[in-house]
Amino acid sequence: MTEQPSLEPLIDVFDHYNHPTGRTATVDDVLANGLWHRGCRVILYTADYRLLAQRRSAQAIQNPSRISLGAGGYVDAGESPEQAALREVYEETGLQLEPADIQFISLDRLASKWQYEGQQKTSHRFVYSYTAHIPKSAKLTRQPDEADELILLTVAEVEQLIKQQAPKTLGKLSPEYKYYRQLLQKSLKTIDWAMRR
Repeated sequence: MTEQPSLEPLIDVFDHYNHPTGRTATVDDVLANGLWHRGCRVILYTADYRLLAQRRSAQAIQNPSRISLGAGGYVDAGESPEQAALREVYEETGLQLEPADIQFISLDRLASKWQYEGQQKTSHRFVYSYTAHIPKSAKLTRQPDEADELILLTVAEVEQLIKQQAPKTLGKLSPEYKYYRQLLQKSLKTIDWAMRR
């Protein structure tokens, strides 16, 4: 009997210096074995300095029901971080951007561990982060299996979330506070420059 190929997308595996290994693996394999891989995040902002956030689905594998800034996810096999960023923004918000619409701001090494359905998950990733403007005419639509809600937050509200001082009604941020703090600082510099052009 022939084994059916996995329908789960493959992602490229890297070494801890961000060099390609030539291997691919499913997300399940990557998280089960703590393999280094690439991810992306795009901080999306409006003309009145509001930042897009998502309240993650209650069924999410990682950080269910927590607030996540912008849009992001895994870089699929054979995909560049920029291509992944554009794809993730479209999948998670319905916003179709071009390469010229996103501005690269940082590359970060992140690691996290958590339990899911009694199994240890470990994520070692290189995250490529970008900013992009949300056009006034944009109609944003959430991806139901990823997010329960899309929210536009003020910079002050994002800062409260990062400091873990936000009102309970707002909820809690995904616990990568140091990354988000640095990302917010870099994003605001880029946004200020973009808004002044």
